[in-house]
Amino acid sequence: MGRRPKPGTRLDTAARRKMDALYAELPKLECKGRCQDSCGPIEMTPVERRRIEATGTHIPELSIARFKPGCEDCSALDFAGRCSVYDIRPMICRLWGVTEAMPCPFGCVPEGGHISREEGFEFLRRSFEIGGPPPGWERIGPISKQDMADMVNDPGMGHLLDRIADDIGSGRNM
Repeated sequence: MGRRPKPGTRLDTAARRKMDALYAELPKLECKGRCQDSCGPIEMTPVERRRIEATGTHIPELSIARFKPGCEDCSALDFAGRCSVYDIRPMICRLWGVTEAMPCPFGCVPEGGHISREEGFEFLRRSFEIGGPPPGWERIGPISKQDMADMVNDPGMGHLLDRIADDIGSGRNM
């Protein structure tokens, strides 16, 4: 399902393998393909972006798309509203429907149930560790496991992180 990278395109294969191993740790979710209204511009690691762009698909950076009229939908959606890069979609898209903070509005539930928001943020942190932070995030510096746990468990920060997850996950609530 979806496009594959063009033959001959050089990618960071070690990072790609590590990212694939991280993706494999997520609970499986049988997607019904009805949530395209939830898809919009998103942030992703540079490794994920290069991998998707190698297929010929360009997803504008969230920081650019949020100020550009007509960029409310994800450019990876095909004519039927399905994700054309589903097999190589970035971590934030994989977390949609899997975390309790971003449940599928159409009833898709992952095997074993939803993961906690803390676990979801830990998957994001680990994806940044492997693939590099999204543009602009490098100003924050490396985020350790303890930093993320502290932010998630801080009542003020937890609310902010939920809002960031909503913004990044939907591309609409900014």
